[in-house]
Amino acid sequence: MSRRSRTRSLVAALLASLLLVAGCGTQDGDTPDAGEPPSGPDTGGDAEELLPDDGTTGGEEGDMPSDGDPEELAVQDAADRAGIDPADVEVVTNEAVTWSDGSLGCPQEGQFYTQALVEGYRIVVEAGTETFEYHGAAGQPPAYCADPQPPVQQQGTVDQ
Repeated sequence: MSRRSRTRSLVAALLASLLLVAGCGTQDGDTPDAGEPPSGPDTGGDAEELLPDDGTTGGEEGDMPSDGDPEELAVQDAADRAGIDPADVEVVTNEAVTWSDGSLGCPQEGQFYTQALVEGYRIVVEAGTETFEYHGAAGQPPAYCADPQPPVQQQGTVDQ
């Protein structure tokens, strides 16, 4: 492969990455304020970011930081939503998956997403009598998904 061809490939990969990041953004007013508790699963929205700009899960100061383990973040958020102790939340599934596009299996009306396969994960937890599903891209924090879509491919259990 020529140097020029490699440079073009690198530029194309960088542009695709930028489009992926841009496609995952939200419109103003779509995310809760840092001081608000996360809203419940029946809010009508499809996906909710777990981590506001201050790096917490949206609750009181001292919550889990954004660089926490995705499974732990999902368990904490589900416990907050269900109003129970995190120790009472059961992880049903934590698996590596391939999402069909930048929506990560949680498309929102009016949003545009990159049309490329995205490596990520799906975490399903039971908190009390409720089941919560969280989706994420590899290396990114999870997002709660009220109306989850299936992944293109399941790759197996994630080792923690």
